[in-house]
Amino acid sequence: MNEHIVVALDGSECAASALDVAIAFSQIKKSELSICSVADPRELVGSEALLADSVAGEMRDDAVRIVDEAVAKARTAGVAAQGRVVEGDVVREILTFAEASHAAAIVVGTHGRSGIARLLMGSVAEGVLRHATMPVLTVREPAKIASQPQILVPIDGSKPSLHALDVAVDFAASLGAQIVVCHVVNLGEVAVLTGGEAQLLPQCLEEAEAQGRQIVDDALARIGGRVPASARIARGEALYELEALANDVHPDLIAIGSHGRTGLNRAMMGSVAEGLVRGAQSPVMVVPARMYAAVA
Repeated sequence: MNEHIVVALDGSECAASALDVAIAFSQIKKSELSICSVADPRELVGSEALLADSVAGEMRDDAVRIVDEAVAKARTAGVAAQGRVVEGDVVREILTFAEASHAAAIVVGTHGRSGIARLLMGSVAEGVLRHATMPVLTVREPAKIASQPQILVPIDGSKPSLHALDVAVDFAASLGAQIVVCHVVNLGEVAVLTGGEAQLLPQCLEEAEAQGRQIVDDALARIGGRVPASARIARGEALYELEALANDVHPDLIAIGSHGRTGLNRAMMGSVAEGLVRGAQSPVMVVPARMYAAVA
């Protein structure tokens, strides 16, 4: 059975960008693309019956148009595509559709149009991220995917971050992509208060950096030459440094675990993943911890 990528659409510009990214990855991976749009009749609760019926019909017609146009666009690009319009709770229906399609990943925009007959893609993306058991690729703005993509993978040594690395490597292998592994030595976690001021003790910093180098070395060994890979280590606050690194590297994709271990020299991957989804210019693929738990 061919691999499927699922993309959820609501007619917004952000969803259109998500469709473009899904098509680009499907072209490179030679995956099939499954496109869905959800009409949620619960938006009409409290409306008069005749008005509700009329608007519900418009919602369905709008969803059909969105899906038909997206399928046509994908097929024109040479991607095998199918579409479906469903009704019900948006997050639940997207996840059900993805599971029924045996999707390798779900692609969603991080925000969209609001109002009657429009999916609230911001809250939808959040809900899909929270409940998915497969990677979720979020798209915030238009992105051009290179024919030989580069994937940035933040790691902190935790099992979720290493599982995200494994998923990213498999993804990279199917794309002909290269991996850039990165680790941030979080200075805030190695500073101590002295006289009411935060100070970095050289010994603590040396230990943290040594741990960081070991995490990176272990990650490269884990990749084992399956795809081209390099590594970067930065100092500072995790999210800030990762955003700066992304601006420097310009990756086609950032892949990150949904949360990681905290403590000395550990990036708080949950908040970092959320921050990257909200602020990174590149598409961000979040690998949920429950996906790791399902196969552990």
